[in-house]
Amino acid sequence: MFNSLGNLAVDSAAALLFADFATGHTLLLSGTAVLEWSPDGSDDDEGGTGRRVRFHIGSVVDGSGAPRHAPHPVRRPPHRKD
Repeated sequence: MFNSLGNLAVDSAAALLFADFATGHTLLLSGTAVLEWSPDGSDDDEGGTGRRVRFHIGSVVDGSGAPRHAPHPVRRPPHRKD
């Protein structure tokens, strides 16, 4: 996951993961993302931000067989008293 749009300018590799937590179904899209700038007030200015990210799909992985729950419960660390 990218923390800023500047990361996309340096490395265009990107992925999107969609998860349906009720069924355990996942869909992974990987490819490249391009940051596009538009002049303020132009017809291409979506939402007044002056930028958009265009995602180009390279591969699709359907995870319909993913387990719904982890096999073991997640253990939480004990509460620290500072």
